[in-house]
Amino acid sequence: MMNYEELVEKYEKDENGRKYVYINNNHPKILVSLSAFNNGDKYQSLVSLFRSTLDADYLFLTDPLNSYYLENDLGSNFLIFLEKILASYRRENIIFFGSSMAGYAAIRFAITFGAKALVCNPQVNFDITMEYAWPALVNGISKIDQTENIDNILPSLTSYIYYAFGNNILDIKNQENMSNYASVNQKIHVDFIQYDTDEHTFLFTSFTEFIGYVRAVFNTTLA
Repeated sequence: MMNYEELVEKYEKDENGRKYVYINNNHPKILVSLSAFNNGDKYQSLVSLFRSTLDADYLFLTDPLNSYYLENDLGSNFLIFLEKILASYRRENIIFFGSSMAGYAAIRFAITFGAKALVCNPQVNFDITMEYAWPALVNGISKIDQTENIDNILPSLTSYIYYAFGNNILDIKNQENMSNYASVNQKIHVDFIQYDTDEHTFLFTSFTEFIGYVRAVFNTTLA
């Protein structure tokens, strides 16, 4: 079994300065794993997913700038990059996965591409997040050139989001915002699951549980 460094050496690619890991298993489904806040250039769950029994291709992305995958162009370059990689996949076979900061990006990408997202404690509204977040996160958000709240996006395609959240006030307020947004946008289908914890943390208690949710989301039909 290859370790993290060996996987990066074998699969990491560079396109115009953007490093990423793309593992093509010639499968019609793909899981896009987005690294969270302060993960630097470390690929989220790379080893665990590579060793898993999940039948899928994998794309791993990072955001060392902690920009919520918006960078300095409201995420335009990320979207162009994703369009190239995902062109051969049907949108119902695409899942974006992310937690916290990366959860925002996963939802935004899923709405944009009419795909699916599996998220954990995402921040979906920057105004709410700036009010309730801890100082380091507030400081990080304040450095982003341009931001866009999820509830300001007008979807053109149907998307599905499996949204896990806890009892932290930051997560409760963002979930309420997402629920209100979905209630007035028929193209956004969201299933919420609440975990009984006051910590802003990764909620899935085991990798087996996480893979089970991935499979369930893949099996969900886009209306």
